[in-house]
Amino acid sequence: MQAYFRWVLRNQYRVMVTIAIATAAAAWSVSQTVIASSIGEMFFGEDVEYLRYLEHIEEFGSDEVFAIAYTEPDPLSTDALDRLEAIVAQIESDPEVRTTTSLLTLDRVQSVDGGLLVESYSASARADPDGRSALIREVQSDPILRQTVLGASGTNAAVLVELTVKPSRSGEEGPRIVNHALKAFADNGYPASAVHRAGFPAILTELIVQTQFAFKAILPIVMVVLTLIVTLLFRTSLPVVLSIGVSSLSVLWCLGIAATVNSRLSIFYGMIPSVVTVVAVSDVIHMWSAYLHELQQGRPKREAILASAEDVGRACLLTSVTTFVGFVSISLIPTPMFRELGWVLGLGVSIALLLAMTLVPIAANLGATPETRQVDLNNPIARIVDGIVRWSASISFRRPRTIIAIFAAISGFCIYTANQHTIETHMLNRLDEQNVVRVDNDFFEQEYASTQSLDIFINAANPDRILDPDVINALATLEDKLEAMPEVDQVTSLVDVLRRVHETLGGEGDLPRSKESVAQELLLFELGGGSALDPVLNFDRSATHLSLRVSEYRMRSTHELAESIEALAADILPDDLTVKCTGMIALTGAWLDEIVSGQRNGVVASIIGITLLMMIGLRSSAIGLASIVPNLFPLLATTALCGLVWGDIDSDTLVVLMMAIGIGVDDTIHFLMRFRIESERSASANEAIERTFRFAGRAIVMTTLILALGFMPMTLSSYYSIEVVGILLPFSLVAAMMADLLLVPAMAHVGWLRYRSAA
Repeated sequence: MQAYFRWVLRNQYRVMVTIAIATAAAAWSVSQTVIASSIGEMFFGEDVEYLRYLEHIEEFGSDEVFAIAYTEPDPLSTDALDRLEAIVAQIESDPEVRTTTSLLTLDRVQSVDGGLLVESYSASARADPDGRSALIREVQSDPILRQTVLGASGTNAAVLVELTVKPSRSGEEGPRIVNHALKAFADNGYPASAVHRAGFPAILTELIVQTQFAFKAILPIVMVVLTLIVTLLFRTSLPVVLSIGVSSLSVLWCLGIAATVNSRLSIFYGMIPSVVTVVAVSDVIHMWSAYLHELQQGRPKREAILASAEDVGRACLLTSVTTFVGFVSISLIPTPMFRELGWVLGLGVSIALLLAMTLVPIAANLGATPETRQVDLNNPIARIVDGIVRWSASISFRRPRTIIAIFAAISGFCIYTANQHTIETHMLNRLDEQNVVRVDNDFFEQEYASTQSLDIFINAANPDRILDPDVINALATLEDKLEAMPEVDQVTSLVDVLRRVHETLGGEGDLPRSKESVAQELLLFELGGGSALDPVLNFDRSATHLSLRVSEYRMRSTHELAESIEALAADILPDDLTVKCTGMIALTGAWLDEIVSGQRNGVVASIIGITLLMMIGLRSSAIGLASIVPNLFPLLATTALCGLVWGDIDSDTLVVLMMAIGIGVDDTIHFLMRFRIESERSASANEAIERTFRFAGRAIVMTTLILALGFMPMTLSSYYSIEVVGILLPFSLVAAMMADLLLVPAMAHVGWLRYRSAA
């Protein structure tokens, strides 16, 4: 490590020029990036099931539909319809909008001279203004139309906006599309309080907005917090400038390299700047503290710089490698989004270490020699830090076995608590309860059928097979059973169209009884101007589509519902038909098991990898193995906290836990590597532990404080996946600090961690 420091000092000006050029290149690369908004792109990539799903929706229409409801006391009045026409025209002018559904497009089927007349409800209302109330009741009683574009109260209407099929839609496009639709209402006289949005695209759009908020607003707050802490601790400007400089460059380089590889960043990238920032600041603090320590021992500046490399250089390298392993283990989760997140976080940690090891010695060499003190002892923060260190040292010396027993009991409770909870992903709950999208969704739940959909695609080998009466009757039976399910709000299918047409024509029973009758009635419907067949029947009549409105936004539950629906359909439908229940949420739910499995594999891989690295870095297999005990404690404690606070554990939470493993092990490394050094110098283990506390204890508490406070501003986000980082990582870091300052020395005192002493 000293050799690298010497090389840096010999070439410091060339190094700074190289860093400046690399920074300019990274800044340019970042400027070319966009945030991907397609859940298919983020979760599935080239997955076969997803590609098949894209083929189906290309034929029957996209399930990327969001709804905008508006308060209108008389939605079929001439004034309301005039405004609606202007709104729809404005929305459909967006090239990303495939079509809209509203009171302007709803099919009203009437019998006229033995045939059918199909016109919109808006046309009927304009032709007969006095009959508007009857028309509203008619819409509300129609099994296809009820609670779709007209609310249950009759004083709210909605426009359903179907987006084009575009798996690579950018993050900028999502918010723009939704805002463009909202603006159409504002431009036509509807105040914001009278307009509500719902649907998965609206949810995903808000998540992207919150990700952008993390980039633009939270990161500066993190920087301010870290700057204040470092300033209070060191009372000098150079470590402050170093902390800001190294962290800023680390984030920029990390994202620049990531953008060079793939310019489409996922919404998870919102947490990367803050994570990399606090890790970079931690590296700087450890190195600068070691430099000040050597000055305190009376060494000249250059010797102090080189000696600091021996003090903490290897420890910082090992902590970065273990953090890298912890972060990269996230890439074992089998989705494009998590694979990218894992290696980018690992890249960020590596860059932070490289820049810290490069710029700290340069800054120390070029800057004025600081006062020979680590921290101002009159500083209130310093007194708190020293108090924690002294208390930890005292109790670990006096009660080592009691400490071990307490940690064992707490760990047992955490294991029990964690096993009581399931892993689930609820997309809507990733937004704060006060978020406008959550509030609007509550409104929709009262007035409308859910905008969340499952799709059932039924295929036959032969054309016109779907028109056979046995198939139609089986579809009717299936629909009736589906609508009886508590999770299903509404089912729309070919059966609904046929029932409406058949009833209008005065046919016997509720469905036509022959294939010829089915074909004839559908022909009359199309000749009359009906358009409702396109979403439910393909051109050659060999496939049909059922759309289910479901109230559930939980991915795993929705996937389980899809599986039960497939089994039900297989029992009811003829054997020559193939059934596939799918949809974006169902597909994502299907991936959850694989995601969770990948996360578990990642946790195991990171623990094994970190343990092996600890064995090598600490030069002891026994101590390397034993060191994993205190590192499991924060993982167990944080997992238990998740279950106690949130009930179901979100899959994104598991990612945070994987991050916690990589970060939490750092202080253990600093403590044990210093313990090894002091054991080689001391006559007894107790003396070695005491010296370790004096050298490493303060740095451990300081970095924990910095890291915890640095992550906390992320709680300002309304996006759960970012907010939870600000809650769980500080908790995990504090738990890790407690284990490092209490459990590790206690294990050393009882002989479980022991190096050969100088004696």
